[in-house]
Amino acid sequence: MLIQPAFPKIIDATSRRDYVSCPQKFFRSTIQKLALKELSTHLVAGGAYARGLEVTRKAYYGKGLPADDALNKGIEALWIAYGNHECPEKINKNPLRMVQALVDYFEEYPMKTDPMQPYRGADGEPAIEWTFALPIPGCIHPDTGLPIPYAGRFDMIGEFCANLYVVDEKTTTSLGPSWPNQWKLRSQLTGYCWAAQQYGIPVAGAIIRGISILKTKFGHAQVLCQRPEWMISRWLLQLQTDVKNMIQDYKQDKWSFNLDEACNQYGECPFMTLCESGNPDKWIDQYYRVRDWDPLKKNPEEDEQAILPPERAFHA
Repeated sequence: MLIQPAFPKIIDATSRRDYVSCPQKFFRSTIQKLALKELSTHLVAGGAYARGLEVTRKAYYGKGLPADDALNKGIEALWIAYGNHECPEKINKNPLRMVQALVDYFEEYPMKTDPMQPYRGADGEPAIEWTFALPIPGCIHPDTGLPIPYAGRFDMIGEFCANLYVVDEKTTTSLGPSWPNQWKLRSQLTGYCWAAQQYGIPVAGAIIRGISILKTKFGHAQVLCQRPEWMISRWLLQLQTDVKNMIQDYKQDKWSFNLDEACNQYGECPFMTLCESGNPDKWIDQYYRVRDWDPLKKNPEEDEQAILPPERAFHA
């Protein structure tokens, strides 16, 4: 099943996170393009919820539909995105529960009165489900000789209290007192701010909205994280260092193991089975599939958001 290992054409927040937590994980997920055969319910549900938010907002803010009609379109899109995935009974993220979460979100944040409204560029279009791909300065692909882009997709650029922010929605099982702290230095959010600024949008930071999906209720939390210029500059320098280290490991075909806390983050590393074996390759066909992940392609048939070059992007 294994395909010829290749250095990725683009780097995103997930691949960078995998590398800094455990180079071996990056090798398996990004170089070999392996993923567990069994889909994660949390990923399926989170993706469907995000699709519902996107379609609802585009229908209301972009097409001018009444809020109820827009929400109905979002619910339909969520059902389609969830597909025929079977949710385990012990997880509170079946398709009906995710629809209820979407409805609850817009009861908590009604689109007409939400203090955070989508930013509109010169063409008047709302900046919803925003995609970017920008070359990482000084980083050249080891095989093609072309610049390596840093790419990603975030939910919205919002106007809040006279400032602009990148907006990211998160689903979770718990919104405890420590939940807001995890976003203070989150690389993913800093990268979003860097990208928006490269497109001429002077964002001040990021707003993260979380919804906890429990069996009988939902919880909501909103966190505002500032991203000053010095923090963005530090992030970019670290990204350049990380990517150059990736290239060096790729050229040497040597990938270090963390062998510590990273093995148990988010429950368990998906490649635990391979690291526990003295002959890992024999388990690949049984437990893994090839997944050619492209963060720029959510759904090629339904993706309406073009990747704009900086000179054609939204401008304040």
